[in-house]
Amino acid sequence: MLAARRVGMGVVVGALALGSSGCSSLSLDGLFGGGDDDVEPSSTDALEGGPEGPPPTFMQALPPMSVASIGAPTWLTSDGTSLFFVTDRGDDKGAVVRFTPDGSPPVVLVDGVHRPTGIAVDAGRVHFGAGNPSGGHTYIRSADKTSGGTILDSFGTGWSSQAYTALAIQGASIAFASKADDKGGVYRAVADGTGRLTVATGQGLVAAVAVAGPFTYWTKDTQLFRKRTGAAPDAPPELVATRGLFTSLAADGLDVYATSDDGTLVATSATDEVPVIRVLGGSLLAPRSLAVDSWFVYTVSTGTRSVVAFHRKSGRMVEVASGGDPYAVAVTSAGVWLADRSARTLAVVPKVLAAN
Repeated sequence: MLAARRVGMGVVVGALALGSSGCSSLSLDGLFGGGDDDVEPSSTDALEGGPEGPPPTFMQALPPMSVASIGAPTWLTSDGTSLFFVTDRGDDKGAVVRFTPDGSPPVVLVDGVHRPTGIAVDAGRVHFGAGNPSGGHTYIRSADKTSGGTILDSFGTGWSSQAYTALAIQGASIAFASKADDKGGVYRAVADGTGRLTVATGQGLVAAVAVAGPFTYWTKDTQLFRKRTGAAPDAPPELVATRGLFTSLAADGLDVYATSDDGTLVATSATDEVPVIRVLGGSLLAPRSLAVDSWFVYTVSTGTRSVVAFHRKSGRMVEVASGGDPYAVAVTSAGVWLADRSARTLAVVPKVLAAN
């Protein structure tokens, strides 16, 4: 793996096609903007029951930006200001990249990562999955989120044999799942890897994890579970929901969101003494990837090649983008970021708060 470096970013104007014909373009007309009279963006009554403060409006989209030189972006996350993503070059190698939308070029924090998968960021470091070139397990590694620097095993000696399958960070707390000896486990620690504790064992293949309040959440096939921090490892977890195959999971504060291949987005809260599930939206086709801001939950409906937003309180759905090959979504203070895997581009819908 190589040290951090800056790369130039070409701008693709119009369609997302990058040296190929027949690619669909990505339409980014703006959420609640572009003359859409269905919702009044400047009115706090536009989305009844929403969070405090004025609802956001979304300005005209920026042209998609090519990241072809460092590979196709496959996983996105953010720290609220900067975007972090891993790429796939198609040769079993990829990179971990930071991009701050301040006019500076993206920075490759780590290059030459074998089959990178998954990404999460805390106050100082970016954590990611890195495959073993000799085959077998995928490990959790981390690097300084500003400069790259020394690559570390996120969980130190004794954990390198644990095959990571899912990773999530909330504040100073990190949760991850591993699959060892076909048993599988869910674990939680301080984000620097200290204070490790076992949440649950015997979970098989865990596809996603999240941290919300005193609970760790995880998905196992068609089931969503949670368990309170401090509970004994052998204590049974609480079943939150059973739906279709769960495909993604995200948390924001005390709220947890999950998508399922039955086409729904569901929500639950860590404040519930007894788990309660709420269907926030439906009509999704093969959903994957989730991002949350103070007003909306965003997800990719891969089957319809679109990115949609659901209002966190009312459940109102609005299409953010359509066309191309959207694969992942993330949110920063600058806007909603979309990764197009086929075109190897990133696009953003910038957002501002509407005036009262």
